[in-house]
Formats: sequence, C-alpha cells, structure tokens
Amino acid sequence: MITMHRRSILKRRRGLSRISYIAVVLFVVVAAAFLFYGNKESCGNGVCGPGENCFVCAKDCGCADGERCSVKDRACARPTCGDGVCDAGECGVCAEDCGVLDCCGNGRCDVTIQENCVNCPSDCGGCSSQGTCGNRICEQGEDCANCPSDCGKCAPSTVCGDGVCGNGENCWDCPRDCKCGEGEYCSPEEKRCISPVCGNGRCEIFESSANCCIDCPCELDGTTCNNQTKLCETPPFKLGDDAVKQSVMDYFEKKSMKVENITLKQVRVWVKTGRVAEVKLQGESALKFVLVTEDKEVMELPFF
Repeated sequence: MITMHRRSILKRRRGLSRISYIAVVLFVVVAAAFLFYGNKESCGNGVCGPGENCFVCAKDCGCADGERCSVKDRACARPTCGDGVCDAGECGVCAEDCGVLDCCGNGRCDVTIQENCVNCPSDCGGCSSQGTCGNRICEQGEDCANCPSDCGKCAPSTVCGDGVCGNGENCWDCPRDCKCGEGEYCSPEEKRCISPVCGNGRCEIFESSANCCIDCPCELDGTTCNNQTKLCETPPFKLGDDAVKQSVMDYFEKKSMKVENITLKQVRVWVKTGRVAEVKLQGESALKFVLVTEDKEVMELPFF
C-alpha cells in the first residue's frame, strides 16, 4: 500500500513540473519577442516607444537629417569613416569604407569623381538622347567643358578631347585640344608648336625648295640655290628665243613635218641642259616636247 501511494505522488509531481516548464518557456518566448521586435500594434503610432528603434520601426523612430540607422547598433548615428559602411558623402573621401573611387551605387551622383548617366546610371539616372544642361544630371553629350553646372568644373589637368589645352597636355599627345597657330607645326621632339626658320639647316614642315632652298635642296635638275634669295634658279641660257624656235623648225622640216606653233618652256636638264619647247604639228592632235641645247641640238622628250 505504501509503495502504491508513493508512485501516485511521483506521477503528480512530474505532471506539474512539465506544465510549469512549458509555461516558463512560453513566457520567455513572448517576452523576448516583445522586447526584440516591439509591439507591432504600436509601430506607426508616431511614438518611438519601448522595444522600438530605427531598424524595426523607422516610421516612429526615424533618424534626423545627416544621420543613418546603424545596422549594428540599431540606433541613429552620423556617418563615421571607418565604420565599414559607405555613407552618402563618404564616397571618394573615406577609402576605408568606400574603397578607391568605388562610389557608384551609393545613391548620389558625384560629378567630382566623374560619375554620370553613362558610367553610373543607378546614381545619375539613365541618359537621354540629348542632355539638358542645368538639370543637375551629367547626361550623354555633356561634359565639364560644355556643361559645368551638371558635370562639374574641369580639373586643371584636363582630359584630352574636352576642348581645353590644360596642364600636362601638348600639341603632340593631344592635338585636338592644343592646336598650333597658322604657319606653325608641332615638333615631335619638343612637343610644342614652333614656326619654321629658313636657314637653320633643317627642312621643316611648310618649307620646300620653292621657298627655302638653303634647308631643302633644289629638286629640279640643273637648278641651283641662290643663297641671297633662298630660291632655286636655273642657270643662264645663252641661246635666245628666236634661235631656239628656228632650231625646232629646222629639226622638223628635215623630218618633212610642218610646225604649226611653238611654245617655249623652262630650262631643265635631260641628258643635257637645254630649253624645253612645246610643239604643235599640223595634222596631229598630240603635242610634242623637245629639248634645245645651247649648241642648237634638238632632242625629243619621251615625256614631260
């Protein structure tokens, strides 16, 4: 009898302990949920009450201007360089949080680091077919040169192609921005615009034997450079015009050809130095060219 009585008492004690355990667990869960998430019914009532914070109830516990809700602390705080979060305004300033110029995606179109609708549409918006200067968006076709209000002012060391010859640019590496003036050329050695100087021993751009034979040798055979005039000149030809024409007439009469017209040209060298003559023969449409030397020798030219 005593043994049966003890067994019934133990069963009742075990039943009570189980009920107590379940009740305690439910109480702890409800309390923790309330403390952690707050009262759902109170979120949105305009009062940041117990258990509410900027993370679980931004409606009631919103942050002030210039602050953000810290995920770690679940409290409003001002951006701090080194907290591991790239906040607005830290991009390009706090490399520890944002990396080096890794700013696209922070919600701010930062023209100081050349963000625009082309390279960062998430911050600056998509590009339109034609940019509108003054809308605070650096759009396609706009840059620091043609729209500084949207794209920012050009840096002193400008980018080649912006129309400004800035520091570090020159006519050789960036001729689009650093153009030479009339009569100048860009020296590949000095990388600057210079004017050619006749007589410096170099045949420069814009110089030729026609205007500076001192630097650029005469190209036509039989011509010599006059150091005074700096022009190529033909040597004096002793045979007069009438004598040249008569020599041409005699030459073609011996070949039974009648000369209709003779036009005298310049002195040049072809085997020998002589005066060139353009000849129109009767009955022939093609012109002939001959070279008459000072000893009245006539040579037909194969070409002229």
